[in-house]
Formats: sequence, structure tokens, C-alpha cells
Amino acid sequence: MSKPKRFIYWRAEARSFLPEIDEQELTELLNEEFARYQRGRNDGSVVSHGDYNRNHMELVEVKRKRKGETTSEYRVKKGSEAVLSDYQSLVKVGVTCREMFGNWIEPNLIYHCLYSMYDKESGIMIPDEQRSKAVELAKKAIYEQREFVDDFLKSSHDFLPSNQIERGSPADNFIYLFEHLTRNLSKQTACSDRWFDELCWNLSFYSETLAIQVTHEQIDEIADKHFESWMSPGDEATTRFADELSAVFVKKLFEQEYGNS
Repeated sequence: MSKPKRFIYWRAEARSFLPEIDEQELTELLNEEFARYQRGRNDGSVVSHGDYNRNHMELVEVKRKRKGETTSEYRVKKGSEAVLSDYQSLVKVGVTCREMFGNWIEPNLIYHCLYSMYDKESGIMIPDEQRSKAVELAKKAIYEQREFVDDFLKSSHDFLPSNQIERGSPADNFIYLFEHLTRNLSKQTACSDRWFDELCWNLSFYSETLAIQVTHEQIDEIADKHFESWMSPGDEATTRFADELSAVFVKKLFEQEYGNS
């Protein structure tokens, strides 16, 4: 059975893990999605992030059943359930692109690539006369993301064969790889705010090349235990992260080979 073209796997003829993108198809999709987005801005069903927080969210007291404690949390106001922030609506565009063209497209990519069109008062607006600019910004971001992820996956697979620990187990080799990737990325990002988020996405993509699925959320949960924004990870934290994540990958590979029993 052939795999869906949007999935991540080695394509020998193209020498790539990722599918080629049909530019016309991508352009048409982005035009449609941005037109939908702007209709929402015009009719008020999509509002700026600031407007959303001020007028459509409220702070409520919530009592925890088990501990009997009361905590405060933000919830959507009654009657505002159908309203989206510009961020939420543009993430939906990212999800649509992801479903159409590949799992390697991060859902929030579209929002971030349009941030140059952000206005403090109105958020991100994409009127008709600005739509072609938005489409080109999004296309550029998607193509750059494709190139970056494909290079990352190739280098990850190239790294292990030439750096296998002699007679090492799969767990040993995963740990070695994950330590290497963590150190590299922490240097590339200068340990900015949530610098490890990119690492979590890339490692989730890497898992798919092994025909297993370790989600971004699973990896992020582990990373949150060991890493902090604006701080370079020490050797101990890096090793603890790599060791814990390696166990997850090995378990997934075992289940793939022998089932869940």
C-alpha cells in the first residue's frame, strides 16, 4: 500500500524525505484561506488577539474536586464561543496547509510569517490589496520550512550510521543522537524564548521517518521538565532529556515490531 504523499518518508528518486509542493495548488489554497480569514475579520467572527482577550475571555474561579482548592483560569465568555482570535484563525490556515501538503508544516507557521503585517490595534489584517503580499510571505515560509526540515532529517539519519556506538543498543544510539541535536539547536537559537520548541517539532518529524509517531506534545512534555527559556541546557539536563525521550522511541519501535502485547 502506497503512503499518502503528505507523509514523511524517504523518497529515493527525489532524494528527499518530504513531498514536492505544487506551487499553483499552494497559491490557490492560500488565496482561498486568506479570503476566508478576512471575511471573518470584516464580520467580527475573527478579532485581534488583544480584542479577543479583552472582550471574549474572562477570569473565573474553579474549584478542584480532588483537593478542594480554588484556582483562577481564563475561559471563553458565554456567547463568544464562535469568535476566534487572529492567531487562532491563522493557525487553522496552517493546519489546512499541513493536511494538504505535509505533516512537517507547523500549525503556527502562517501566523508567525505574517507578523510583519501585524498592527498593535487591529492585529493582522489581509485586505484584498494585501492578499498577494500575504500569499508570497506564506509561500516563502513554507518553502523555507520544507528545506530546513528536509536538511534536518537527512543530517539526522546521516549522523547515526557514521557515529554508531560500537555494539550499542538502539537506546544508546538514540541518546547519542538526541544529545547531539539538542546541543546544536541550543547554539543555533542562542537559547531564546522556548528555544526547544523547534527541537520538539523536528524530533516529531524524525519519528515519522522511522514509521512511528512520537508527537510534538509528547516530546514537549519531556523537554519542559529539563529545559528552560533563555538558558543553555547543561550536560546533565541534556542527557536526562535524551535518555527519557530515547525510552519513548524504543518503546514505539518495539510496539511497531511486536504489537502492544
